[in-house]
Amino acid sequence: MSLYFWINLLSISVPFLVSFHPRIKLYKKWRALFSAIVIVLIPYIIWDIYFTEHEYWGFNPTYLSGHYIFSLPIEEWLFFVCIPYACVFTHESILALNPKLGTSEKTTKIISGVLALLFIALIATQFKKAYTLVDSSFALIALALAYFTNRKLHYLSFYANSILYCKWSINWLWN
Repeated sequence: MSLYFWINLLSISVPFLVSFHPRIKLYKKWRALFSAIVIVLIPYIIWDIYFTEHEYWGFNPTYLSGHYIFSLPIEEWLFFVCIPYACVFTHESILALNPKLGTSEKTTKIISGVLALLFIALIATQFKKAYTLVDSSFALIALALAYFTNRKLHYLSFYANSILYCKWSINWLWN
């Protein structure tokens, strides 16, 4: 088995096993979770194929099994199942174990505004970099949809994902 496969397997192993914990019970939401994973997987796989074929990024064969589907390593396909599962597990665990954890409405507005400005700045200044432009545009749309459709969105995990995206995008700009 390849290193990338092992990383996927290790990423999902603990979340999968703890999904049966009596306070978390993620297994009861599997039908909805796996439906959502498949729905999200489709555009991301298309995106990944496009950016891989246009050499925005690639995969080091040293860490792969050598099996490909539509020019993507099988491990990349597994990534789009294992990592979302682990992320949702983390989010659901935080909510189950700390149901009152969140941010105030004022803090939510401030964080949303700062993230929106950052995404707009990335779109405005990096429009020649296709990946950054597309990624920043999707992030801005997702932020706007989340903010305007869920007025009670005060969870730190939503912002943690956005902040990680920002950090990754800023790193991408320097490469």
